[in-house]
Amino acid sequence: MRIVLHLGAHRTGSTMVEQAMSQTIRKSPSVRLSVWGPQHLRDIEGFASSPTLWSKHGTPVDDAAAETIGRVQDRLQQDLNAERKKGTQTLIISEENIIGSMRRNFISGKFYPKTVLRQQSFAWMMPFVPDVLAMGVRNYAAAWTSAQAYQFQKGELRELSKERCDAIPKQKRGWIQVVQASRQVWPGAGMIMWRQEDLATCGQAIVSAVCGLPKSEIHMPKKRVNAVTEKSKLPPLFDEHQTEVLLNKYDRDVMRLYEPDFSIRWISEEDDA
Repeated sequence: MRIVLHLGAHRTGSTMVEQAMSQTIRKSPSVRLSVWGPQHLRDIEGFASSPTLWSKHGTPVDDAAAETIGRVQDRLQQDLNAERKKGTQTLIISEENIIGSMRRNFISGKFYPKTVLRQQSFAWMMPFVPDVLAMGVRNYAAAWTSAQAYQFQKGELRELSKERCDAIPKQKRGWIQVVQASRQVWPGAGMIMWRQEDLATCGQAIVSAVCGLPKSEIHMPKKRVNAVTEKSKLPPLFDEHQTEVLLNKYDRDVMRLYEPDFSIRWISEEDDA
């Protein structure tokens, strides 16, 4: 069974990708594809708390943590055995909070500041190793602005101060550090990536690559998913100069991630031809 860990990221169209996979299963049940989405994983008591249960050395922080870890691992193994029993060929595990949370990003004013330890804690929790990692990326200015608007829409607005907004374009942290963390934690896994900006033109090719299915088998949602409504739109977080700086950084980081040493399979418009 092929196991794919879909890491998100937030505000990059990850929910649309996940819903396309779920819709494909509903309309073509013979594809032998299964998705464990956020709801499935967060319903496993203790799974979401993984970062608080482990020491940096990979041991439980106390006896209570050890008991919780044991229960979660047993449940994950049971669910995995059930997938094998029903003949699942590809299992997609989709949870964008594995790399970090929007909440922590806004509290710290930094881009996934503890992603190495966070991803490692989930790797220790899972009684299996993914064959493939999958993740979308997005222009930094748009990702931060969309995240704030989405939180406002959900009634959970956490505003960034002007001081922090001014500091973000000067930070070195970005997608490269998130990907490096994933590579460090799961060194043997293949990796598929795409740009959120390409989803509109090659979404079907992206989902096809993640699922390992022909594009003809993929059923995309007809409506936008988790989009920010007009009522919830907020002014841009960054001024014109800061936006240009962040866009240039995004372009440079994506170009770096295209280099062979990262061994990433990028899905773009060429794959949708």
